[in-house]
Amino acid sequence: MPAPSSPSRPRWFLGHGLELDASRGDTRWDNVVKWWSAELSVRQYDGVIGLSQGSAMAALLLSMLNHPERVPGFTPAKKQDFKFGIFCSGFVSHTSPHAEIYGIPDIPTLHTVDDHDTVVPAARTIELQQMCTNSVVHWHGEGHSVPVGGNFPTLFREFILESAK
Repeated sequence: MPAPSSPSRPRWFLGHGLELDASRGDTRWDNVVKWWSAELSVRQYDGVIGLSQGSAMAALLLSMLNHPERVPGFTPAKKQDFKFGIFCSGFVSHTSPHAEIYGIPDIPTLHTVDDHDTVVPAARTIELQQMCTNSVVHWHGEGHSVPVGGNFPTLFREFILESAK
């Protein structure tokens, strides 16, 4: 659910190689920071789940909470105690200001990856996984998606329940 002051979800413009497209202006990232500050001032969360750019944002959000001093204008009023992160086809954003923010807290993270993902190469997902100190990787064959086949629904459920204890 979006914060009352924003009609849209937080994101930034992607350019070549899944990186921030600075040619479209930098105010979009400022709006993302403001959106999260507002959202985290009115709601509490146990964890974060994302697909693709949503996973990149989820990793940045965890880092922002872990190191708010690295993000000018990030001022959530409520203390957040995230207990887990789930990243499907996630990736690391190497472009400034994102690159300077990373510092993911030591919480359980689950990463899903597919060698045949045509949007986010598996190596980019593994790069994000390696930034997480308490992580597990699950491979699937469903492409660029949140995997739902086989035991994935149960796997996600059990991971969330165990992490949120």
